[in-house]
Amino acid sequence: MRLPRLPLQYLAAFRAAALHQNLRAASEELNLTHSAVSQQIRALETQLGFDVFDRQGRRVVLNAAGAALLRGVERAYQELDQGLRAATAAHGIEQRSLRVTVLPSFAQRWLLPRLGRWHARHPEVTIEIEATARLVDLEREKFDLALRQGLGPWPGLDSEPLFDLSMLPVASPALAHQLIGQPLEALAQAPLLGDASQWEDWFAQA
Repeated sequence: MRLPRLPLQYLAAFRAAALHQNLRAASEELNLTHSAVSQQIRALETQLGFDVFDRQGRRVVLNAAGAALLRGVERAYQELDQGLRAATAAHGIEQRSLRVTVLPSFAQRWLLPRLGRWHARHPEVTIEIEATARLVDLEREKFDLALRQGLGPWPGLDSEPLFDLSMLPVASPALAHQLIGQPLEALAQAPLLGDASQWEDWFAQA
């Protein structure tokens, strides 16, 4: 059996969708429309002759064939990355790396969609991202940069604000109705979800 020669954009769409398990997130990473990513994955499955995802509402989950394909695609991406590193080294361009720790939600919604454009401008820099909410020791863990929510400054570190963040409490309709006209103390006694420090900041500014 002769295997089909697959366009690289089909594999890029497949890989992004497999990693995010969501076509909208994949489209943001690739700077494409949702429908473009969906069409590329459909074209990939048509050319292969079988599905690579199980559709579960808005989620796309790899089936056995898709998982096998992803392993091969990841190996190919690693080899391509090594080839690019070797090419830049042969051309005399110094390959640099940047190790970044970032909050998972910030990575998905803000950082990842912009990485493609940034890398196009700085191809000599390899970025390693750890998406985590834990407290990290930048020096001990060899991080070059941290993207965190907070006011700063932090002792021993240089910090630069990116933008202001608006926080808005939300509640179920029933609880919101109970709190209408009540003082802030009533809200403070309600079950509060989320980070305690964020609530402290919100109450301080309210």
